Amino acid sequence: MITVPALKVRQFRMEFYQAILSSEDVAKMVEFVVLEHHLRIGKKARKSKEAEVNWELLEKLVKTGDTAYQRPLIKKKLESLVQYYQECAEEERVPLPAIPGAVILVSSQKLEFVSAGNNPNLGLLQIPEQEGILHSLDGQHRLVALRTARFPRETGDFQVPAVIFDSLESRQEVEMFATINCKQTKLKSSLLVNLSGKRLYSNAREVIAHELARRLNSMEGSPLYGEIKMLGVGKGKISQSSFTSAVIELLRKEPSVFKNDSEAQEFLIAYFKQLGRIFQEAWSGRKYQIKGAIAIRAFVLVVPEVVDRLRKERAEITDAIAIRRVIEVWDTRISSERFRTDGEWQRKLLMSARKSSELLARELIEALKAEEA
Repeated sequence: MITVPALKVRQFRMEFYQAILSSEDVAKMVEFVVLEHHLRIGKKARKSKEAEVNWELLEKLVKTGDTAYQRPLIKKKLESLVQYYQECAEEERVPLPAIPGAVILVSSQKLEFVSAGNNPNLGLLQIPEQEGILHSLDGQHRLVALRTARFPRETGDFQVPAVIFDSLESRQEVEMFATINCKQTKLKSSLLVNLSGKRLYSNAREVIAHELARRLNSMEGSPLYGEIKMLGVGKGKISQSSFTSAVIELLRKEPSVFKNDSEAQEFLIAYFKQLGRIFQEAWSGRKYQIKGAIAIRAFVLVVPEVVDRLRKERAEITDAIAIRRVIEVWDTRISSERFRTDGEWQRKLLMSARKSSELLARELIEALKAEEA
């Protein structure tokens, strides 16, 4: 077990740690995995003792995997980082910190934090001394350069500031990575959006939810066309995480609402298309809140009721006409006016987002029941 000084930080509902690791800790515990590893390094460079980067070590150190999301390492960037580190270590130069900004690491398991002193947020973070227990979410080039640089022995060990997460779900981890790299380091957004399915999400339900978000966002005729901010990228107002969270909640229901994954996707695509037609004014207008997380979750919450009515009618649940027949009552009993920012929406939604979604879902269900009666 390695014990390091740490500060526990809470932002909204998420906790993480600001900690200090030694370069020795990094060498022991941080694993480097990329999607592809295609650094072209000649035999002469590998064996040269004068090379600034230990290329032979790098080839053994960096792994590849289908579930990774890190981009391939850039040879020129590694070389420039190592050169900078070496300049920092030179005694005759004005001393500079080699890694002044914190790297972001993710733990593969929950870590134990022990408070020390009167402040409950200050203490010691205990990390099992396991190879690969941590992996880099941001700062991978800096850490790889640190591991593969040829430093003189007399430079000694030095500390690396790190932000450590131990409770991120896979979709949260990927979205954070995408947001950091697209908005700060300008990584090509198309690369990230194309990394779909099992490359990003290990859980089957997350794969379905992500693929559904991608299809609804890119399919012409969808009311969500271009409206979902995929992996933190795009001009849309709906975050992918809020949309996929609602879908995953639906898919977890027992007994299952759908027979299989294909039926779930096809129903939801047809369902949202019909919602776009019923609430056309709200989807196309600017003064409506129908494209927000509250309304989207409410529409997903009522799916079991809609599917139940379709089955009672012995209709094919992916049939767009049958879906429209069941939910068209919302056009008269709810209407686009329900979603006006300056109308009923403003008066009723002064509670938490979750409760607001549940309130709207109840109204939608009551409208279905009233029609049935």
